Amino acid sequence: MPPRPAPTVPLVLIHGVSDTHRSWDPVVDELGDATVIRYDLRGHGEAPKRPLVSGIDDFVDDLLALLDTKAVATAHVVGFSLGGLIAQRLAIREGARVATLTVIGSVAGRTETEATAARERLHAIETLGPVGVAEQSIRRWFTPDYLTAHPDAADRVIARMAALDPVAYAAAYRVLATTDLADDLHLITAPTLAITGELDVGSPPHMSELIAERTGGQVVIVPGVKHNILQEQAPRIAKEILTHVNRDQL
Repeated sequence: MPPRPAPTVPLVLIHGVSDTHRSWDPVVDELGDATVIRYDLRGHGEAPKRPLVSGIDDFVDDLLALLDTKAVATAHVVGFSLGGLIAQRLAIREGARVATLTVIGSVAGRTETEATAARERLHAIETLGPVGVAEQSIRRWFTPDYLTAHPDAADRVIARMAALDPVAYAAAYRVLATTDLADDLHLITAPTLAITGELDVGSPPHMSELIAERTGGQVVIVPGVKHNILQEQAPRIAKEILTHVNRDQL
């Protein structure tokens, strides 16, 4: 099969809470010649020091400033987890800046039970700190088969979370736990693709199905995967992204 053509406008990849732009490494390795923009969210990795986030629009403002600095008028926007919420909000606020939208393991339309669980996890993060919830995170994110095949994965997660600023992490997670844009999804005009893992408990399939339904977009449910979809299914994720953005350019 011939390689898929690279998109003619850049791909912007937005990582999830507690991670950095490096979480996209396995996917970027599969994206060929596509122009990719990655960055660290406020309070994460090597992001410039700024006040704590108080809402989703703080993250969106940071992204818009980055795009303006790089003179990028329009981009294919791809967000994972918290990054998916940021991408949704960008597409709602600044639709002209978004050529296509891809959200992966993203949240929309939480049930009351799911909203309660998110608030409980936020409370655990606020009281126990990043390392205190690391073991729980590992069980939520990785399949047993992946952990068996990658015995150092758990240690890497614990080390990464130990390096987090606990206050900034809690602030970012508060945005994730308390933001739901389901009622505004109909305002998104960009061609939309929603992807999630079949076994993802925080961003289960019904959320991606709702995103696709309300945006007139498409949904892909990847079987046998939890939240750690960028690492466990990198070739599949890259394929779905490139197919989606190139479909828009046909």
